[in-house]
Amino acid sequence: MGSLISAHFCAVVPNFKVMEIDIDDVRWKDDIVTKPPVIENGDLLLPTGPGWGADVNEDFVRAHPPR
Repeated sequence: MGSLISAHFCAVVPNFKVMEIDIDDVRWKDDIVTKPPVIENGDLLLPTGPGWGADVNEDFVRAHPPR
């Protein structure tokens, strides 16, 4: 979710140049949101849905409570 929020912020900053994203993070990172980030030709594509373009996948979060 943080990557999507950062991408939206970067999209509106007029002098923005580069945003880093760790694509080799934990394997379940994309499962925590309803629409994971899409990287195409080295560019992170902004999702077109409302808000940040994705929501927290509450079913996944409930299935993996904190210890």
